[in-house]
Amino acid sequence: SGGEFQQRGQTLYGFREGDEVKCTLANNGERMAMFTKNRDNKTGRVWILELRSGREWVEIGKIIGKEEGEKFGNCVSLSDDGTVVAIGAPFANNKRGLIRIYVENGGS
Repeated sequence: SGGEFQQRGQTLYGFREGDEVKCTLANNGERMAMFTKNRDNKTGRVWILELRSGREWVEIGKIIGKEEGEKFGNCVSLSDDGTVVAIGAPFANNKRGLIRIYVENGGS
């Protein structure tokens, strides 16, 4: 029961040992956020990727945490079309945490 699934785009890997990358996909299936809270002494980093020609995931943006140890990118959510991203950092602000919202600015 159910159909077959085919891979879209290439397989994506973490960049460094310990990255423990995770991802979230926009509802339209054309954008993805790949993220790690462990990069740069747990500062954290989020990459935004777009599927081009149905075959290749291409980085279109990168957002980096601001403070060492804040674990920016612990949780990430994309809007339906992938142009708005919410990113949490649970250890920022004296471990009270924070959430930042980013909107694509339309630049290249």
